[in-house]
Amino acid sequence: MLEVALGSGEFYSSLARIAGLRRCVGVDLSAGMLVRARRRLEEAGIERRTLCRADALSLPFSAEAFDILFNLYMLDLLLVEDVRRVLREFARVLKPGGRLVVVTMAEQAPLVNTLWTRLYRCSPVLVGGCRPLPVAEMLVSNGWKIELHEQISQCGFRSDLFVAQSAKSGAS
Repeated sequence: MLEVALGSGEFYSSLARIAGLRRCVGVDLSAGMLVRARRRLEEAGIERRTLCRADALSLPFSAEAFDILFNLYMLDLLLVEDVRRVLREFARVLKPGGRLVVVTMAEQAPLVNTLWTRLYRCSPVLVGGCRPLPVAEMLVSNGWKIELHEQISQCGFRSDLFVAQSAKSGAS
């Protein structure tokens, strides 16, 4: 199992507790986030962990190294042209038949979406650098077969959850 862009490690700490999991790796580009994640894991008494600093555009793993890859709220932070490269890199590190689980910001209510888009265009920092992207289209156009797509709403904020398999990884 690999989590790319683990942030402060909240989700990773849940994954690392799964019984029978042979390998649980988390990466993040930010050294500060890795410090926070390590602290969270230490406080929770989770010893079985592997964290490292890495760029999603060039992951430091061999091809076909993981069965599942989690990526939460990262794609919507990237430049559109980098999403394709990242999706190729995700396919490279997944074993044949492996699964990609992605959560991204979804389209919001029309008024919120309009405001969000305007703020993003003025200064991405004002909205945390993220914005909704056509992730379903991006996955399909980059060789992924979407097996599940659900929209989740937390306190009115909508997110898209995707489970996909790369055609390169043996999807039929």
